[in-house]
Amino acid sequence: MSRSREFVVFSLVSAFSAAALTLWQTLLPLYLDDLGFAAWQIGVGVSLTFNLTFLLAFPSGYLVDRLGWRRSAFLALLLSLAAPLALMFVKSFEEFLLVPVLAGLSSALFTQSSVKVLVRSGTKRRGLFYSSYILLSNIGRIAASYISGFIALLYSYQVLYTCSALSVIPAIWLLTRGFKGSGAIEESARVSAWKVVKMYLKDMRLKILVLTLFLHDFAVFIAIPYLALYAKYVIGADEVGVSLLSGTSSFTQMLFQLGSGWLTDKIGGSLTLAMHFIGISAIYVAYSQVTSFLVALALYAAMGLIITLDLPARRFLITKYAPEEYVGAINGFADSIVGIGTMLSAAIGGYLWSISPSLPIFAGGILNLSTLPFIFYLKYRKTRLKAEKKGGHMLGICAEKYRTG
Repeated sequence: MSRSREFVVFSLVSAFSAAALTLWQTLLPLYLDDLGFAAWQIGVGVSLTFNLTFLLAFPSGYLVDRLGWRRSAFLALLLSLAAPLALMFVKSFEEFLLVPVLAGLSSALFTQSSVKVLVRSGTKRRGLFYSSYILLSNIGRIAASYISGFIALLYSYQVLYTCSALSVIPAIWLLTRGFKGSGAIEESARVSAWKVVKMYLKDMRLKILVLTLFLHDFAVFIAIPYLALYAKYVIGADEVGVSLLSGTSSFTQMLFQLGSGWLTDKIGGSLTLAMHFIGISAIYVAYSQVTSFLVALALYAAMGLIITLDLPARRFLITKYAPEEYVGAINGFADSIVGIGTMLSAAIGGYLWSISPSLPIFAGGILNLSTLPFIFYLKYRKTRLKAEKKGGHMLGICAEKYRTG
């Protein structure tokens, strides 16, 4: 099987997995609220669900480099099947903590596998290629987001979680059948965890990038767990309304994802991330003042567009800086550091919510602007190094002409 087709099969598998996770994650804040969880417990629970994937990214990237992406993806599918089944029996916050671990490890394995498959594809248009993968995943998320509210409202959350588990089965079938008889053997790398850390510490570009992403994710995850609760308590949306907001964001992501990948290839990862940071800050500040559902729907649509700029640019820069044999582990190491910031966000968001429902969203948008000096410096550093290299090259040509003249 060609490596390009390998990437397509993986992307289709990811689409089913994304749909399965989105079915129960879309309404998770409302479900935890119905269970009687405190605001801080909802914030921590939602933040863990979405961000343990970052904390587990380094061991997951290490595992992908050791086992290969196919075995890792198969393990991820089993975990994403188990997560909603476990959620059905949750009665307390302590019992709930198993669910983020299952979902986080599943997402982490898929994320690091996607980077591995992207590098193996050998394409130079990595931004566009990665956007194609995200596009297929978003198709699954769109369908799941739109129907999740209807299933929960017309039937029950238990039926919703059962549907989520069943959605994983086509992905398992596709993963096992997609490579049957291909004869392709995926080599496992001998990866040194200590060497990964040393490579990261020696590369100034990686350190600046990770610091920037740390600040970004720290800021936005002050707000993210409370977006759905704000829609419920301030805007007045029910489960169907929240699922429509989420689905609209996913729909606009699908529309613009390929264009964002093309843009990343055109202008580079640094400027694309800067556009993402500015856009997210503007939308969060605006959303924190909204009381109309239609205005909120328009902001979610705009948010979908802005979100498409994020991951292609991140992966573009990581795969550009890291060697192929270590790209999974280095990407995972970077994601793990970024994930630490998101864990700190949950407590801050819960405290701000207790003061005012709009405050965590507004604060997240403002704090996110702290990323701009670092991402612009990364762009400036690249431009300066290119100019110095070009100047040295021209100086060498002039010297050669002088000697031969």
